[in-house]
Amino acid sequence: MKTLKNTLAILLFLFIGTSIYAQEEKVYYDNGNLRIVGNYVDKVATGTWKFYFENGKLKQTGSLTNGKMSGEWKVYTEDGKLLKTENYDNGVLTGKWSYYYKNGATQNSGNYTNGEKSGEWKFYTENGALQSSGNMAGENRIGEWKIYENGKVVETVKF
Repeated sequence: MKTLKNTLAILLFLFIGTSIYAQEEKVYYDNGNLRIVGNYVDKVATGTWKFYFENGKLKQTGSLTNGKMSGEWKVYTEDGKLLKTENYDNGVLTGKWSYYYKNGATQNSGNYTNGEKSGEWKFYTENGALQSSGNMAGENRIGEWKIYENGKVVETVKF
């Protein structure tokens, strides 16, 4: 019983100690709508953060670790449609990235490595048909790129 009381006392102390240093931040527009909401732990932005347009719709959401973007972030248009998803590691674009048309169809997708486009990228038409695919190195197309029409390769271009 004494061990249980000691454990509860330690947990309570830890909870109170960390609560003192955790603080939610809210910033508002002049019209009263929420602009930003997130948390600081020991004065460092941490956890889920949300950014809003002045009209109150969600603009962007994702996680911060030690003040830097981490994991998946989602960006929305002012009318609430998903615009893009991107992934970060220690504030640097890394991993899958996708950009969307207003109708929700994928416009293009690929990967980032250390903040630069890398590997295979695919580009689509607004109706979802594959338009082209190939490899990227930074902003440069490299190697063989395929151009599609009606789901079939109609041209191959080398870069």
